[in-house]
Amino acid sequence: MVRAAAVIAVIIVLAVPYRTPAGAQTTPPPAAPSAPGASASAPATAADVAALRQSLEQLRVELGVLNRRIAVIEQEIKTIESR
Repeated sequence: MVRAAAVIAVIIVLAVPYRTPAGAQTTPPPAAPSAPGASASAPATAADVAALRQSLEQLRVELGVLNRRIAVIEQEIKTIESR
């Protein structure tokens, strides 16, 4: 029972900061072509690549933070289970 409660607590702790506010869009609307006749599969620009790299770096940082939070939670669970 303690383990189930700990798992539920972990889910709540991880989910609460990332909730989507009511009424918020979860996916961005499709972008309109910038010029008449522009194709949706236009080649990526240097700015697109830079933006993607920046997003990947932000994701890497966020995943590192989550990994540390999970490690702390796992240690707390082990401590509780050993009592």
